[in-house]
This record gives sequence, C-alpha cells and structure tokens, in this order.
Amino acid sequence: MGEKTWRTGFATGARAGNPADDTAHSRHDTGALAAPRKEHRLDNVRGSVLMVLAMLGFALEDMFIKQLAGALSTGQILVMLGLGAGLVFGLICRAQGDRLLHPDALHPMVVLRNLC
Repeated sequence: MGEKTWRTGFATGARAGNPADDTAHSRHDTGALAAPRKEHRLDNVRGSVLMVLAMLGFALEDMFIKQLAGALSTGQILVMLGLGAGLVFGLICRAQGDRLLHPDALHPMVVLRNLC
C-alpha cells in the first residue's frame, strides 16, 4: 500500500479522510493541529441548529398523527401530511429560486419508467 495503515487496514492520508490532513485544520512547523477556522465552527453550529429543528419537526408531526388518529383514517392522515409536506417543500423551493420540477423529469423515458 505504501501509506500508513491503522489496524483496520484503511489507508491514512488526505485521500482517506485523515482529519490531520483535512482543510479544516492546518499544520504548523511544530506538527500540532491548529484550531478549526471560524467558518467551520459556524458550519457546525448551523448543522446542530438544523438537526435540533429537524427533531422538533419530527416530534410535532408525531404529536399531530397521534391526535388525528382518533378522528381520521390512516389514509386521510397520510394524504394530509403528504400535501402539507409538499406545500412546505414547494415554498422552500420558491424562496430559494429553485424549480419544483426539473424539465428532465418530463422526458418520455423517465415518464415511462415511472408509469411501470
């Protein structure tokens, strides 16, 4: 292999995702790792906040499903959640300026595959 390997047999180095060679860190002449740059710390905070919001969304959805279960059938609940999620997804796409449906999705072969 030519590169150092751990007991797991995976190669170390930049190609193997070694944190010491990651762009988030930099080596000085002493060989010690420097602290992550500010941008990377902010990315970590942003990722943590998004993860907490996702867990909150899951808990709220679960609460709504349990409350609706006594009054509606399973199919009705699924349709309501699907339409609500589609609406939210569409609003997010519109706010970011993205297309909701890519033109390639209407290619005849894609349509045929989806119908099968």
